[in-house]
Amino acid sequence: LTLFLVMVTIGVLPDWTVEDFTKYLGFFLAWVLENVASTIQSLAVIGGCVVMLKFRDRLVYLAGMEHITVFRFSLSQLLGFGGKKRPVELFIWKVEGLQSASAKLLKANDVFIECHLGYNEPMTTRVHNNAGSECVMEAALQFNIDESAPSSIMTILVKDQKMMASSELAR
Repeated sequence: LTLFLVMVTIGVLPDWTVEDFTKYLGFFLAWVLENVASTIQSLAVIGGCVVMLKFRDRLVYLAGMEHITVFRFSLSQLLGFGGKKRPVELFIWKVEGLQSASAKLLKANDVFIECHLGYNEPMTTRVHNNAGSECVMEAALQFNIDESAPSSIMTILVKDQKMMASSELAR
């Protein structure tokens, strides 16, 4: 095969000699070897992105962020193929059996509920001060359910309100 390529090259380019051919073949092989490392790095980055995309649900769950929606739209909505949305209402009557917040040893829990569902903004109830281990909430939260995305997960978090932040009591 190499001899055939040399003969065709010499036939097409009569000024070339075998030495010219081997010199430029050497230049080509040196260029390939120089670029192999960057090609392998690029393929590794692309492969890592494919693995992260494939296992994104597990990675988000591992990070503890499965209830957080980063992008509040989908590609189908962006292209104008948004599915049918239906409003629903969630009624919360009470919570019981709550553990005391770890940072509050001498004070009862100040309880509120935070709900996450799909592309909706997080919904919260009002804070019930000094609720302790159980609390009658009597709250209603309204959401829009996207019927074209049945895999949306509703996460209900029971939290304890602190001065500057809140801590999770139950999920």
